[in-house]
Amino acid sequence: MKFKRTVTVVLVLSIVSLSAQETPFSFKWRNGFKVENKDESFKFKFGGRVMLDNAFINQDEDLDAIFGKLETTSAAEIRRARIFFSGSVYNNLEFKLDLDFEGGRVAMKDIFIGIKKIPVIGNVRVGYIKEPFRFEMLTSSKYITFMERSLISDYVPTRNNGILLFSRSLNTTQSINNQ
Repeated sequence: MKFKRTVTVVLVLSIVSLSAQETPFSFKWRNGFKVENKDESFKFKFGGRVMLDNAFINQDEDLDAIFGKLETTSAAEIRRARIFFSGSVYNNLEFKLDLDFEGGRVAMKDIFIGIKKIPVIGNVRVGYIKEPFRFEMLTSSKYITFMERSLISDYVPTRNNGILLFSRSLNTTQSINNQ
């Protein structure tokens, strides 16, 4: 226990002392902990999320008489707990490690390394990646409308080992920013 406290104190003090000095890296908290250098050629992001389900159940005396009293009137369950580490090096090399803690075990979600802006090809990712077949599966669980995805998503793999070649033909962010 003392070792964990010592390591935590040393890490906090080193981050505080680094941020007080003039360093080529900036440290910020925006949707996760971000570290990047001044020209943004090195970017690293650490983060995670926890999704919690709660239920509070109440029934009146008539239902108690018919079905008996409830054994449980409230419950909580962790639906998802994830941590990730991602980043880019020299704006061309990207990587991501995303781990999910679900059902008492650790599951890999996204583990890849990629190269961006390759002439003619576009981008290449190698590793355990999302298969780009269904929009519902490409959308993060943070942004889906319902608590769960549709039933059909359970019968088709969402991620697989492999190589993904992709290119963006329209750079919409650049055209929006130029207006």
